[in-house]
Amino acid sequence: ACDDGNTLDGDCCSATCDFEAAGSACADGDACNGDETCDGAGLCEAGAPLVCDDGDVCNGLEMCDSVNGCLVGMPIDCDDGQFCNGLEICDPTSGCVSPGDPCLAGMVCNEGTDTCDAAGVCGNGLLELNEECDDGNTVSGDGCSATCTIEIPPTDGQLLYSQNCAFCHGDFDSDPTSSFIKVLGARTCSIEGAIYGTTAYPNGVPSMQFLQGRFSPEETLAISEYLNSQVVTGMQRYVTACSGCHGIDASGGWSNEDVRGESAEEITEAIFDEDDMIFMTCLTDSDVTDMAVYLASLVDDDGDDDDSDEHGDDDSDDDSDEDSDDDHDSDSDSDSDDDGDDDSDDDSDDSDDEELEVSDRTRQTSPLPTSRITRKKGN
Repeated sequence: ACDDGNTLDGDCCSATCDFEAAGSACADGDACNGDETCDGAGLCEAGAPLVCDDGDVCNGLEMCDSVNGCLVGMPIDCDDGQFCNGLEICDPTSGCVSPGDPCLAGMVCNEGTDTCDAAGVCGNGLLELNEECDDGNTVSGDGCSATCTIEIPPTDGQLLYSQNCAFCHGDFDSDPTSSFIKVLGARTCSIEGAIYGTTAYPNGVPSMQFLQGRFSPEETLAISEYLNSQVVTGMQRYVTACSGCHGIDASGGWSNEDVRGESAEEITEAIFDEDDMIFMTCLTDSDVTDMAVYLASLVDDDGDDDDSDEHGDDDSDDDSDEDSDDDHDSDSDSDSDDDGDDDSDDDSDDSDDEELEVSDRTRQTSPLPTSRITRKKGN
């Protein structure tokens, strides 16, 4: 009936070359495959693979061995070593479960000594367990809060900065272009814009959203005063206030707007005219001037002034510096000295551009309102 090339039984073709009965074993030697059986027509049919999972996670992960079949898993150790979490147990379905604080009501768990101690009473004048301070009352605002935690004085900007900002922004008085995001010279509007949102980041800078609601206006001012407690260069003010949108080198950055060479007047006009920048109204006149000087230096570094000098070398007139702007400054070309009048007077009388007059601004504590800007149109 069959001849499988051997005279062995157990492979569905017997030693006498007859089909072995259906259901007779024809094992392949792998216990994990299940029990193989003959179909009665010379073929060995695969068995059902072993399922070793017993459904109890506490027993660990059961495995199948090809020789021995299912093996018991390694039981789970639920003890996390933390006394105050209580004695953990294993649930067959969900695994390890912590019962929580093992101490009775009125007691405080002490992880350091693995004991349950009597709770301290805030306001009794004694420094007891879990109290940072106890000044004999439960009134906040006196340095020790109503819950006996130390209050940070709202005027201590250095401490506020160190505890809330330094781990991201680093040592604020080091190189502002280093790997840390520098904030030297930040004013209150820049700090609040980063935390609560600007047009660029409507909900605040993601990495600073955790600070929302943390600082009072007095605390924000204290941090700003600390960040302005030493000399701040124009470059540092630019990096802090503007580089996030315009790039470290002012060539465009995220906004794709090159601001190299922008004057103080242009910066001020942009702050009050552009929605994206209106939040920066707390910058002082000196802040803007310092940034403008820095941005002008970037134009010098690009060689623009050198080009102007080359055009002016062939002009023997005394006002060659202004005439040399041919093909570079349309205002200088159109307002020439033919009538003998002062160039600056002609420019101011005939200009169709808006001139922005900004009154002296109240500094840090009182940002300049938009209503204090006056614009004059030329005829």
